[in-house]
Amino acid sequence: VLVSAGNNVPSFFRCYYDELNFTQTTILDIEQDSDGYIWLATSSGVFRFDGNEPVPLSDMIPDYRDILDSYIPWIMIADNKLWIGNGYIYDIETGVMEENRISKSPTLNKPIIDKLGNIWLNNYDGFAKYDSSNNEMYYLKANVRQGFTFSDIYVWGINSKSELSRMSISSGNIINKNITLPKWVEQDITLLHAVNDTVIFIGTKSRGLWLFDVSTTSIRQLFQENYIRNILTYDPYTYWIATENGIYVYRLDTDEVVHWEKDPLDSYAIQAHAIYTFFTDRAGGRWGGS
Repeated sequence: VLVSAGNNVPSFFRCYYDELNFTQTTILDIEQDSDGYIWLATSSGVFRFDGNEPVPLSDMIPDYRDILDSYIPWIMIADNKLWIGNGYIYDIETGVMEENRISKSPTLNKPIIDKLGNIWLNNYDGFAKYDSSNNEMYYLKANVRQGFTFSDIYVWGINSKSELSRMSISSGNIINKNITLPKWVEQDITLLHAVNDTVIFIGTKSRGLWLFDVSTTSIRQLFQENYIRNILTYDPYTYWIATENGIYVYRLDTDEVVHWEKDPLDSYAIQAHAIYTFFTDRAGGRWGGS
């Protein structure tokens, strides 16, 4: 689904159900390459999409079909290379596929590229930072849980002690400070999304969306919903939230929450069903995967 909007309210939706013809397939992540192609990570593989039809990556490199025609939780494009959530990197320009040599360990979330160009990973046994300027890896041992985000000067993660790990964006070793969260949070978290260096959204499986103030360690619920899966920053005050029951919009300045519900009189209106991911393309179009 491609979502366009004006004044923070949905004004036009284009649904690609017919073009994609995905049956029993969930779109889990979306990226765009330098040529404008949209890439989709799905529950049944990776696809390149030109707006008309999807092309499976496994058709482009059939020797890797067994690896690619499977559940792909995330993708990331950096330097026109497609990082794939099953441990491989595909060079979009040369068509060469190779194992991810930076980290062969499974990651809980999509990697983060910070403003210095460092690549951050949250593996089950700790956090890792790859510094491409000196080809060095730096590690912070921890029992890591779901949830990974970054702000201007920090990368944020969750450990098994119900703590928020705040790691400084800098060169060299990982400098970390742990911040205590309520005990219930650790087992229920689905995502983190930083508003800034002191305010973090915390999404959960069954307790809705929460706002955590790092400076005061206070936390409050914004709304109740199941499975908060993704958050898109529309502007500094407006956030789109992907949930099990469609899209919510939260205004930080007014504390207002709106749930977009299907218009029964409009067959093209977005439905209040599970949304898994958001993406903003280079033209400003908002995409949602379901």
